[in-house]
Formats: sequence, C-alpha cells, structure tokens
Amino acid sequence: MTKEDLLQTLNAEFASLLSTLEGLSEAQLGQEYPLEVAGVRLMTGDFLMHLASHFSYHLGQMDYHRRITTGGSPLGGAVSPTRLWSAKQQPKGGS
Repeated sequence: MTKEDLLQTLNAEFASLLSTLEGLSEAQLGQEYPLEVAGVRLMTGDFLMHLASHFSYHLGQMDYHRRITTGGSPLGGAVSPTRLWSAKQQPKGGS
C-alpha cells in the first residue's frame, strides 16, 4: 500500500466515523451496548468513551515510536473540547 493509499483510506474511515458519531442520539448513547465488553455490560456512551481512551493510548505509542525513529516533535494532542459532542457555545460576556 502506498502512503497516498493509506492516507486516502484513513481519511475515508475518519469521515465514516464522524458521520456515525454525529448520527447517534443522546438516547442511543444511554442504551446498553448489545455485546459484552470484558465480561460486563456497558451503556453505549461508556463503551465509546472506552474506545476513545484505548485509541488515544495506542496513538500515543505510535507517536512516541515515530519521534524515536525520526527525531521529530510530538504531533498529537487531546481532542479540542469544542469538537466534543456535548460542546455548547456560551454567550459572550455572560456566565
């Protein structure tokens, strides 16, 4: 697979992920996830939180190894709070 193919695939998967997450309602996030996870039952929103933190752990590992092999600086960071599903704009100048 070429670098361009990999980037195209990753971008398509990211777009699919965003579309799916944006389509989830609050009610769906509060429903029980249909499969057991590590021997327990979870709400869908909790399982998605688990997946996000698990992914972040591995993303950090990949960035660490990239920096070791290339001497580069960190690329990643936390997701901006403004991009989170529950983010609500606050009125300017008010509380």
